[in-house]
Amino acid sequence: MQPEPVSRGGGGAPRAGAHVPRLVYSHTASASSAVPVAEDAEALVWRDKEGRPVGRAFRAEEAHVVELDGVARFVFGSDGPDVVVFPAPGAPTQVVEEYFRRWILPVAVQAHGLEVLHASAVVTASGVVGFSAASEAGKSTLAYGLGRRGYRVWTDDALAFDVDEKGAETLPLPFRLRLRPASAEHFGLEARVGGTIVAEADADHEERERVAALFLLERRSGGPASVERVGPLEAFPALLEGSYHFGLEEGGQKRALLARYLALATRVPIFRLKLATGLGHLDAALDAVEECF
Repeated sequence: MQPEPVSRGGGGAPRAGAHVPRLVYSHTASASSAVPVAEDAEALVWRDKEGRPVGRAFRAEEAHVVELDGVARFVFGSDGPDVVVFPAPGAPTQVVEEYFRRWILPVAVQAHGLEVLHASAVVTASGVVGFSAASEAGKSTLAYGLGRRGYRVWTDDALAFDVDEKGAETLPLPFRLRLRPASAEHFGLEARVGGTIVAEADADHEERERVAALFLLERRSGGPASVERVGPLEAFPALLEGSYHFGLEEGGQKRALLARYLALATRVPIFRLKLATGLGHLDAALDAVEECF
C-alpha cells in the first residue's frame, strides 16, 4: 500500500510547469514504509563533489528511490508528476527542499523524459547559450557576468533539453543562482555563507528556447581566455560526463540517453572555453564568449 502524499503549497517548493515534477510530502511518518526494498536490490552510492558517500539510489518495483543520509528519502516514477519526500527525523524543511531543488529535481526531470545537463545558461538573440562544467568551475559566475551585460539568466546548474532534427530545445527549470564569496566580492556584492543568491526563477510556464551554443569550461593556471570549436566526437564524452541521470538505467534507457547526447553534440555548436584561475581575466573571458554569438 502506497502512502498518501500531500502537496506542499508555498514555502520553498518551486512552482512548476507541466514538465517539472512537484515536491510533495507524505502523511506517513516513517520513510522506511514508503517503498519495500528487496534484499538483492542493486544500489548506487551517491557522493558529494569531494567523493564522500552521502546516500544511495535504487529501483524498487516501478519507483526510483534516492536516500540522502540525514536529509530525506525521495521517491518518484517515470509516469507521474510528483516526487514524494519522507524527511529524516529533525531535518529542516528548508534543507530538504534545497536538496530537492539542486540534487533530486534534475534527476527526476530526466526520468520523466527530458535530458538535463550540468550547466548554467543565458538567453541571447540567437537562443540559449550554456556553460557546462563540474561544480565551482565558473558556470554561475559567467552566467551572472553576462547577465550584467544585459542577457537574461535562463538557468543555473541544470539545463533541461530535448533534441530534434534541427537541434535542441531547452525548457525552464526553477533555479537560484548563487555566487561563491570571491565572485560576489568581485561584483561588489555582499558575500554570504552558503553563497549569495543573485538571480532566481520559478518554472511556472512552458516557454521553450533553442539552444544556440554550449561552452565546455576548462580551467588552467594562467594565460588569456581562449575559445575553440570542438567537434562532435570530442564534445560527446564531455557532455555525457556532465549529464544528470539516475544511474541505474536499463539497456533501452541507456541507448536513448546516449543517442540524445550524441545528437546534441552533433547538432549544436560546441566550444571549449579555457579560463585562467581567478577572476582577473573574467571580462576578457566574457568578451571572448560574446564574440561567438
